[in-house]
Amino acid sequence: MSKKSLENQADRADGIADQIVDDVLKETLRDAAREYREKRENEDDNEGADHGGYALFSGNTQLGRTFATEKEVREAALIEGLVTDVPVADEAGGQILPKGYHVERIRENYEPQPDWKSRG
Repeated sequence: MSKKSLENQADRADGIADQIVDDVLKETLRDAAREYREKRENEDDNEGADHGGYALFSGNTQLGRTFATEKEVREAALIEGLVTDVPVADEAGGQILPKGYHVERIRENYEPQPDWKSRG
């Protein structure tokens, strides 16, 4: 999301919370607003910086683009169909990738070029 969208979402969550009577729901909305604002601030902190991130690998080959968090890599891998057979959880309760796949921190962002095969 863009910084403007994050701020709009935070304002919307606060606005709805102002109208809610249920204290639990109100606190949930306030928490969401705080998270949106924190994410927006992180975007501000990282603006113009190229710090790399995380990517999905099969062996030594990077699959797909670079993401800011390991969680985003796993989500994108599932959504994009790069990984289709994911066990539910490991013994510690976290999601794991199939054998041969791993998430790795990288120093430079990488954006794949879909037309690389047609260049010549």
